[in-house]
Amino acid sequence: MAVATASSAQVVTFKASDGQKVFAQLYSANKKSKGIILMFHQAGSNRSEYSPIATQVIKLGFDCLAVDQRSGGNMWNATNQTAAQYRQVNNYLSAYQDMEGALDWAKSRNYPKIIAWGSSYSASLVLRLMSEHPEIAAGLVFSPGEYFDQKDLVASWNRKVKSPVLFAFSKSEALNGGLKLYQSAGKSPRRSRDTMLANKEGIHGSSTLRQDRNPKGNSTYWTGVETFLRAVGK
Repeated sequence: MAVATASSAQVVTFKASDGQKVFAQLYSANKKSKGIILMFHQAGSNRSEYSPIATQVIKLGFDCLAVDQRSGGNMWNATNQTAAQYRQVNNYLSAYQDMEGALDWAKSRNYPKIIAWGSSYSASLVLRLMSEHPEIAAGLVFSPGEYFDQKDLVASWNRKVKSPVLFAFSKSEALNGGLKLYQSAGKSPRRSRDTMLANKEGIHGSSTLRQDRNPKGNSTYWTGVETFLRAVGK
């Protein structure tokens, strides 16, 4: 299959764990895939958050599935097709059902590895997904935090995760809870491969990798992401 671009990537649909229809964009690597990366967006956003990111990641040999979650919106001049089906705004936790559906979709296609990637609220939910599904080989979480009502809920998920995780924050996020969350990891031997990225020129969520949103600091984060993905892709 040819290298996917933002305009040619394939739109796919699947069912969330509650049976609702979910829309996503599949970007395919131009060689035998090392696995698939499930990409989940931040609040008010949609799968287009990953258009310029996924087209870089596939060069590392991973397919990418960028998902429209039901808790999202129309950033990037794009419509969140999953959220558009609902008459009322869904809360962050409701999107977890879409994330489980994406994982089921990937498992049904027998990828050799499945990696989960989240942005802001979905980064926190990736830690939940990994804690409940140890078959996920690794995670990348951009600006995770305690965004939910229950105190230290995300840290409790992080303690149960067995696979390596890359944490990425802006410098201010790291100082305001990010470092503490990173340090809450459990004692699984594989967590010794955890990585934390924090830079004064970083911005919130996966947008920190976008040239159009973070022209000065994106390259530092890209270096960390590429190093991490090469390691977990072996």
